[in-house]
Amino acid sequence: MPLAMVMSSFVAAGYVGGESVRMALFARGIDVVLAPTTVIGRHPGWGKPGGQALVPAHFSDVIDGTAANGLFGLADLVIAGYFASPEQVEIAAQTIDRIREAPRGQAFAPRPLVIIDPIMGDDGKGLYVAPAIAAAIEALLVPRADLLCPNAWELGFLRRQKINGPEDIRAAARQWNIPVLCSSLPHESGVGLAWSDGRELFHGGHAFYPRAPNGFGDLTTGLFAASMALDSDPETAFGETLGVLAEISARAFAWNAPEAPLAACRDLLARPPRAEFDRIS
Repeated sequence: MPLAMVMSSFVAAGYVGGESVRMALFARGIDVVLAPTTVIGRHPGWGKPGGQALVPAHFSDVIDGTAANGLFGLADLVIAGYFASPEQVEIAAQTIDRIREAPRGQAFAPRPLVIIDPIMGDDGKGLYVAPAIAAAIEALLVPRADLLCPNAWELGFLRRQKINGPEDIRAAARQWNIPVLCSSLPHESGVGLAWSDGRELFHGGHAFYPRAPNGFGDLTTGLFAASMALDSDPETAFGETLGVLAEISARAFAWNAPEAPLAACRDLLARPPRAEFDRIS
């Protein structure tokens, strides 16, 4: 089965950051190596999170430990998410290069799929990482991506323009010559999701609920990555991702869940329902 290398935050209480990605991948039978960039107690949206970021030397040592165990040549997915310093971003970029250069050995896929989730800001909050971190992500990680997974605010930040709809996703994919999966878009049903490789364009949505738990951006990345790692085509991966997001959002609201109820929704993660969406020519 596939193996994923995930570089992102670790949050002890709640399925956000790397844990959200790991849950989505585990449910589909994908092994995960999680190299944490931070180790904190709770999402900062609840208040002081507790814990701290890993210093670059510590983060680098964790990465080197996985390499020493021969895992670089087995990594089929590389997912880069939250980073706490420009130095961590530099280490992540070097890690991507090392994984791509490693002999594939017994790897599931012929080459690793590198997915960059440029976690840096959101609508209403603006940039919530240091500007130097955002600059490093743009300079070092975006050019290394096989798939970019921003929210609409992050895509607008990278494009230097407001993102108004799905055609902006197609334009971005053409600019970078890589597929883009963009969340938190406008949609008549509430919350939109779009994917484009610069030619094809998929756009769908699901109901918006108040008090939505944190971590749905990370979950979106993990869901789409899991489907792609299992040899799904982008159309199937998009429909499955949208289907799971719609159902988990509804369950979270019905249960008044303070955190994303991923353990209770493991049936959806393991057997994703496929939602309908628009194909825009």
